[in-house]
Amino acid sequence: MRDRPEAKEEELSTAITGLERQRATLGDAVVDSAIAALRRQLAQLKAEVIDRPQADERKVVTIAYLECRLAPTACTLSR
Repeated sequence: MRDRPEAKEEELSTAITGLERQRATLGDAVVDSAIAALRRQLAQLKAEVIDRPQADERKVVTIAYLECRLAPTACTLSR
């Protein structure tokens, strides 16, 4: 089962906040690179949520049906 996007977004945001709090201990280079990776994941997650069709979204479908009971050459579809 996949996590809800909102839960994953919250998890990534919490991780970023936690890293910011440890900046003095870990150093700027470590925190900046880790946060950059987390922000890329967060941006990708948001892009996937935007691109995903909603469950209640309806699609328009066209169905063409032709039944031909005559000789096959008599049945032609013209545009």
